[in-house]
Amino acid sequence: ITMKRSSRELKEIAREALLGSYGVFALAFLIYFLISFTIEMIPMLFLKTETISGLITLQIVTFILTLLIGVLAAGFQRISLNISRGLYSSVADLFYCFRHHPDRFIVVSFLITLISFALQIPTLVLGIWLISTNPAYHTPLSYVVLILLTALVMAVIAYIITLRFSLANILLIDNPQMGAIESMKTSSDLMRGNKGRYFYLSLSFIGMMLLMFLSCGIGAIWVTPYMNMTYIQFYREVIGELDGGPRESNYTEDYQYQ
Repeated sequence: ITMKRSSRELKEIAREALLGSYGVFALAFLIYFLISFTIEMIPMLFLKTETISGLITLQIVTFILTLLIGVLAAGFQRISLNISRGLYSSVADLFYCFRHHPDRFIVVSFLITLISFALQIPTLVLGIWLISTNPAYHTPLSYVVLILLTALVMAVIAYIITLRFSLANILLIDNPQMGAIESMKTSSDLMRGNKGRYFYLSLSFIGMMLLMFLSCGIGAIWVTPYMNMTYIQFYREVIGELDGGPRESNYTEDYQYQ
């Protein structure tokens, strides 16, 4: 029987797991930030955006680079997973996913992004139609509000749909032989009856994220490890690991970066 813990209990377990390990996370975050910032600047520095084709190219290149950054970000989950189990982890684990079939992580990110984009198509169509049927610069405010509300509603729907895939990347890390589609299906099964709890857990970090923003991102050095570790504890709970059950994982290597 899997015990369903409150957000407060999961955070407490996360804080205990992080004791003595913040140094690894802080250094990993700084490396991640520098790499991701550099990658994001590349298209802006080298691509021309004066034309429509240039803007389209910029968006495509940016999207591809974002998928690669997502693979790097998954390294935090690798570090969190190891430390949560009292196992060895190092900053080098930040690059773990690039050495273990990164295409799996890219496919998951691509499909989730595709779902979100597809659900925004009605907003784009509505916006184009409303603007095209009105003289330039004379679009009624009510139309603008309608477009914004439609975008908000579709964004909420997209979040609800993609919420079930929140554990997909962690599953890929914990099960090296698992494919992208299988991880999404497994995540959907694990999240059944747990989506509300995961959503509430995410909301509970809003205060910390606000403080992180007010600190110009400096607070991310502490907030990011805490959030990652808490989500990892949520994962370990839903697979029954926190309650002493058998770990449903093929993750049998020695947890050393190879």
